[in-house]
Amino acid sequence: MRPETAFAGRLLMDGELVSGAVEVTDGRITDIVKTSDAEDVLDFGDALVLPGGVDMHVHFRDPGYTHKEDFLTGSSAAVFGGTTTVVDMPNTIPFIADRTTFVEKAGAMADSWVDFGLASALAAGRDPVAMADLAVCYKLFMASTTGVEGGDYEESLHRAVGVAKPIVVHAEDPGQFRASPGVDLEDHSRARPFIAEVEGIRRIYSLASHQIPAPSVHPAQGENHPNFWIHIAHLTSAEGADVVRGLRPAGFTAEVTPHHLFLDSSMELGTLGKVNPPLRTVNDRSALWRALGDGTIDAVASDHAPHLPEEKDTDFADAPAGIPGVETLYPLMLHSVKRDMLPLNRVVDAVATRPAEILGIPKGKVEVGYDADLAIFDSSNVTEIKGEDLHSRCGWTPFDGMEAIFPVATVVCGRMHQRDGALFGDPEGKMLIQPQHSRTMNGG
Repeated sequence: MRPETAFAGRLLMDGELVSGAVEVTDGRITDIVKTSDAEDVLDFGDALVLPGGVDMHVHFRDPGYTHKEDFLTGSSAAVFGGTTTVVDMPNTIPFIADRTTFVEKAGAMADSWVDFGLASALAAGRDPVAMADLAVCYKLFMASTTGVEGGDYEESLHRAVGVAKPIVVHAEDPGQFRASPGVDLEDHSRARPFIAEVEGIRRIYSLASHQIPAPSVHPAQGENHPNFWIHIAHLTSAEGADVVRGLRPAGFTAEVTPHHLFLDSSMELGTLGKVNPPLRTVNDRSALWRALGDGTIDAVASDHAPHLPEEKDTDFADAPAGIPGVETLYPLMLHSVKRDMLPLNRVVDAVATRPAEILGIPKGKVEVGYDADLAIFDSSNVTEIKGEDLHSRCGWTPFDGMEAIFPVATVVCGRMHQRDGALFGDPEGKMLIQPQHSRTMNGG
């Protein structure tokens, strides 16, 4: 039977770019061929046909904070940036930490242009095992951030390490924070210093490694799980990267954000650069790039956390922390290839393949059997980022004026949803409930 659709262009196969076509039927990749006889062949010439981005860390603010963003606006920004799957964090209203709040949130959210998973928080008095068949991962807030106070999490962590799901950790030890808030970016970094990150990572490792339950078959997972999986969110410092490098054999993965790669505390960003954990130094940025390049850091995730301009337009100490970035993640990282900062295969791995592997979802690769999620880029089409041209409800970006490569088309499960800057079709993104294939830990 002839495939329904094919997307032709240059494909990244075994680290090399080759001309070919991705054939798709019923939303899945059915074959990869030199020339396709599909019923509908969309030929993008010399453009790169890459796997769609998997952003495993977004805050789409829906429900509860939809004046800042909702799933419709956040997911449209994702599509325009070539991201086709997102994982939304639980610090919404309601705060997601049990089945009741999960179902309430899922029922209240706006439609989505991309596929998505929801994280469930590890919180005192809540049983993470009860969420094993719903949440795609757990989120542990060691320190306070928008909409949540860091608190007692040890009991829920103990139960969660026995479930085969990633535990995404905001690793900052609040005991290392300065009492007075920062008054500018450099002072904010001193108020929440890098040692808070280092001690947070060490503490979560110590707790998890001492709380691993005896191997057993969990009824919700149906598999032996003698190990645990800790995923450190938004690394910021050279020292934090060194700690993760030393702990990787014990079941750690890690992510970095574009804002911690491209921005630093010396820049004149004011409150637009205020984020938790903070921006660090130029030297920290360089160390994070090296750690991403050598594989110490597995993934790049946006930590998309929008606030309206008027909310940011206040004294630094009072301004909310958070930076929008889901739309600029893939375009900035692809432009880093053009600048010879990373090879293309490493960028694709960090933006698409590894996040999908960590989450255990059939995405992030242009391979037979995977979801037909594609981001198609003309690498010669370098543009300047302008906040007013982006699609998040907040309408600004700290990356204004930087160069990036935005996709000419974005495909979600075989459906073209964006081409040449216009949306197509309907927002039919589906919720990812249970992992559909086994995870790969530490690249092996």
